Amino acid sequence: MKKIFIVLTLILLSFGLFAAKPVVAVWEIDNKTVGKNKLSQYDAELIADLMRDELVQSQEFTVMSKEEMESAIAQHVKKSHQLNKDKNYAIELGKQISARYVVTSWIKTDGNSFRMFAEITDTETATTTHSGRAKFVMDGDSKDIAIASLIRQLLGERDESLRPKKSDDQLACEQARSSSDPAGWIAYKKRYPNGICIEEAGKELDRSGCELARSQNTIEAWEKYLQRHNNGTCAFEAEEAIIRLKHPNRSSNTQTPSYDQPSGSSSRDAKACKYAQNENSLEAWQDYLDSFPDGECSFEAKGNIRKLKQHTNLQWSSKSPNTMSSNEALNYCKNLSEKGFNDWRLPNIDELRTLIQNHPGTVTGGSCKISERTKKLAWEDWTEDCEFRSGHNFSKLGDTGFFWSSSIRSFDRNGLWSVGFDSGEVLGVGILSAAYVRCVR
Repeated sequence: MKKIFIVLTLILLSFGLFAAKPVVAVWEIDNKTVGKNKLSQYDAELIADLMRDELVQSQEFTVMSKEEMESAIAQHVKKSHQLNKDKNYAIELGKQISARYVVTSWIKTDGNSFRMFAEITDTETATTTHSGRAKFVMDGDSKDIAIASLIRQLLGERDESLRPKKSDDQLACEQARSSSDPAGWIAYKKRYPNGICIEEAGKELDRSGCELARSQNTIEAWEKYLQRHNNGTCAFEAEEAIIRLKHPNRSSNTQTPSYDQPSGSSSRDAKACKYAQNENSLEAWQDYLDSFPDGECSFEAKGNIRKLKQHTNLQWSSKSPNTMSSNEALNYCKNLSEKGFNDWRLPNIDELRTLIQNHPGTVTGGSCKISERTKKLAWEDWTEDCEFRSGHNFSKLGDTGFFWSSSIRSFDRNGLWSVGFDSGEVLGVGILSAAYVRCVR
């Protein structure tokens, strides 16, 4: 008899003075597919993970991890595969761990596509209260759209009394998000200094503040921006604009002097600046600025320090479930909504390299020259230092396989630079190749 897997979602409702979000645990999927279109165990687990992600995105649940679910089950049964027996057992187990509802799901073959079904069952009455169904193929975004639709069917038809009410913080965030006036975010920050959307508020005010300063383009406007957003995304631009406006006759080429023949008292300054430019690391630029706070390259040093520090505060999305082409990768990040944010983008090669470890050539600051920041994206910039290394554990996030960056190969513009985490290498690959994605913000 074929092993049958069950996607079991246990919704644990807690009651008390303060209503908590229902806790959801996604179990395995009941795979009833047959023939050429039979799903592999990997694909079945992938779809279960997508269901879990959709439940997270609904923001109506606290999603229990697989490990937590297995721990809860272990207290009541000796082997978790007993869940595969039948639906009645799933309901009984739900009762044992105080679950008010269980959601069982299964997939069947439908020609060259698949049909997925799901049911919500009340464990107290053992009756199915709501159900949903969706059809999809494994290629492209079809399964993602289908699973999102299925979850909406289950949630949209449920009794509103079962839904946790949105907090004042959530409502205020949604109101500020829907408003085109920065005053909405200012009011939100003032009322909820530790609110769930405080990071989004800061980014939106930073963006609008920069746009305002650009439109006014005065010393006062840029200085006001720096007062409010000292480490903002436009801080470097603000400092440059202030210097340009204060010294309108100053040539842009005077910021960095020539170092071919340093002479006089400026020779140590020039040599230190040249060293920092060659190293182009946070430590090198900070050492220069500490030694020459008013040096010829102090402005350049401050700007590069800001850029390099931004790479230490990156937030990464989950790994994409499938490999995809470069164009699909760009759209994937553009349309991604995860962890409460929708401003994700495809990382450039410098940002992607911050995830490399144990490879001296390709780690951030390593000897591999491929870099968006220094505009070294041509084939002649690629050296043996960027090649693969034997070993393992080259990813700080435990990834394997190739991942896209947004940095274009400048020698033919028909490919992007990527990182292979199996070997820690940096390599330019064609735009129609397939690679995984981690989006950044």
